[in-house]
Amino acid sequence: MRFQIEQALKYPVKDSKWAMKILIFGATLVIPVVNAVTSIFAMGYIVRFLKSSIAEFKGGAEAKLPEWDDMGKIFMEGLMPWVICVIYGVIFVFALFVLRLIFSMIFFPLIAFVVLLVMMPVFFVALTGYCQNSKFEDAFKVKDIFNEIKSKWFDYIIAGLISCFISSIGFLACYIGGIITLPYGKIIGVRMMSQVYCTAQKKEEAK
Repeated sequence: MRFQIEQALKYPVKDSKWAMKILIFGATLVIPVVNAVTSIFAMGYIVRFLKSSIAEFKGGAEAKLPEWDDMGKIFMEGLMPWVICVIYGVIFVFALFVLRLIFSMIFFPLIAFVVLLVMMPVFFVALTGYCQNSKFEDAFKVKDIFNEIKSKWFDYIIAGLISCFISSIGFLACYIGGIITLPYGKIIGVRMMSQVYCTAQKKEEAK
């Protein structure tokens, strides 16, 4: 496996201000109505963390949870990735619509979950492609995306499952708890997938 689960789970709490950072992140994700706008800030925060995680696993300094210091800059950093997310979201919804016409309601929830698991690494690698050079078209290089993912599907999907499980705990136990577990799960997911991505990149560079 190309990532370390235990280290990823413990990672967020290494930051002395992790609770406040996670709560702000969670608020941008779960507060109804306004999250249509605040989700752009959330995406900017994810992009900041993704870039620092990629840099760390490529041999740079240890990534830290980003500060919520320059909200205008975070918004601008998240705007284009948010657009990319919307486009992939439309593709995902369209795929579900087609599958709903094919499969009965009994099997559809399972099929939808499988499609979600498949889309998670696709979106992550697409977003990473954009973050590397800040080029919009890099997020839609289908051949490059699948070449990156094809030999690491298992690792990406396991990371996605862990992220989904952690993210949902707060909603299942007590809905308000989702303001903590949802962002926590996302941070963990980005952390693990970044390690999968960089481990694979290092192996390819060593050939």
